[in-house]
Amino acid sequence: MISLAIAAPDRQAYSQTFIHQQVACLPMRVHVWYGGNLPTHHANNLDGVGYAFPGENADPWVRVKAMADYLIEHRIAAVLAQFGPTGVEMMPVCAAARVPLLVHFHGYDAWRQDVLSSYGTRYRALFRQAQAVIGVSREMCQQLAELGAPAARLHHVPYGVDTRLFAAANPAASGPDFLIIGRQVEKKGHLLVLLAFADLLRTRANCSLRIIGGGPLRESGEMLAMALGIADRVRWLGVLDPASVARELRTARALIQFSHTTPSGDREGTPVAVLEAMASGVPVVGSRHAGIADVIEDGHHGLLVDCFDLSALTASLARLADDANLAATMGQNATMLVRRRYTRERYIDQLTELIQNAVSAGIEP
Repeated sequence: MISLAIAAPDRQAYSQTFIHQQVACLPMRVHVWYGGNLPTHHANNLDGVGYAFPGENADPWVRVKAMADYLIEHRIAAVLAQFGPTGVEMMPVCAAARVPLLVHFHGYDAWRQDVLSSYGTRYRALFRQAQAVIGVSREMCQQLAELGAPAARLHHVPYGVDTRLFAAANPAASGPDFLIIGRQVEKKGHLLVLLAFADLLRTRANCSLRIIGGGPLRESGEMLAMALGIADRVRWLGVLDPASVARELRTARALIQFSHTTPSGDREGTPVAVLEAMASGVPVVGSRHAGIADVIEDGHHGLLVDCFDLSALTASLARLADDANLAATMGQNATMLVRRRYTRERYIDQLTELIQNAVSAGIEP
């Protein structure tokens, strides 16, 4: 069994379930590196004791050499860097140890203006060194190609979900209770959903909304709900573990994923919550944004609306509030699609193949 280092800015970011899947499921001995774009610590798993690399508070090149020595000492066969900036910072480490580097893009790292200003010019060098450049949506892969990723090394690998955990929802038996899952940040559109939901309640006062997750806009959202007079119809559930998220999905009429590109250029990859809802049998009311449109056929797996179109969002919510059978049919279609194309097993298998190919190819002399 080969050994793999997974390098990520954070070790326990609750919303980064894709990294949790990789650590838990890749058929390799995984070493977790974390603590910034150039990691400061290492651990054997996501929850165990972490240890600092030498040079944490010294010249970064001291840490680079210590990390390269770690790769050699522990016979690490490859490094999988999470997010483009981490990939850039890991370049000299992997070069010094002569270990193959793969980089997995997820969203902001391919788009946000401040990230591209500071790292974008170095992405071309990253793309030359990395054995594989991984994007999670078709739109993201097109963007990475425009940034310089060569076609031969660019791979579209959508996320996958646990179809045993996320299952058994019944929208037809649920009331008109809608759900949002995700960090409360600008690109997720939570505040805009509250505006549309307030319009919905003017004609359908029996609807309700549950919001899972935390984030910097949580308090702003609660204040907006009070100002709109809908606070009694909105429940803030906070951060939940995957099993609790699955339970909440089982009693939802639909998931709302009203994501957008922000003025700073930030945007989604493919929200994992969309796939979790679809696997569960819950239709998604989503925006035509990033990878959302990759996985949802409008009118078949859910309903798609244009970004920032609040009236269309309200109308779509009203349609599913009024027609539980339609929600159930769309949910069933969504489940079948996820089980064919977006399982956790498929995601892990594709990553495993890319890693093994990188190890086999080695480093050119």
